Amino acid sequence: MGNADAVAKLKATAAQRAADLKAIVDDIKRSGITNVRGIADELQARGIRAPRGNKWHPTAVARLLNRLLT
Repeated sequence: MGNADAVAKLKATAAQRAADLKAIVDDIKRSGITNVRGIADELQARGIRAPRGNKWHPTAVARLLNRLLT
């Protein structure tokens, strides 16, 4: 697999994960939590694993929110 194919696969996987988390993120936002730090904390509290399996960070949430906009 070439580099372009690998990058495309990673992006597709990230887009699918974002789509899978959309309902959860929308629920968090409806509860009044709208900043990336708060969303990260709430995802962590709900036991949702971060993309790399570690703790959610604001940067990862910002990337998730960007993917949900596209």
